[in-house]
Amino acid sequence: FMQEPGKNGRTIEADPFGGVDFAAPKFSRVDLETLAQILDAELLEKEWFVTGNVNPVYFSDEFKFEDPDVKVSGIEDYARGVYK
Repeated sequence: FMQEPGKNGRTIEADPFGGVDFAAPKFSRVDLETLAQILDAELLEKEWFVTGNVNPVYFSDEFKFEDPDVKVSGIEDYARGVYK
């Protein structure tokens, strides 16, 4: 984990999503096969489901995720929840 110096000599963790633009314009529509190839490559590289390192361009502003233990609204909340 990257850490930055804080007040009184303490260290604070850098925001792991500081470089992610959650307000980025959404991805243009493409055929299903192309989208599947793009998502497959990104999932392999970034491991969204375990790192939270998502690419927000693929997710609607109304994105919601729910399972028996978790319920979140918005891709940023999802990403931060997975990262924990």
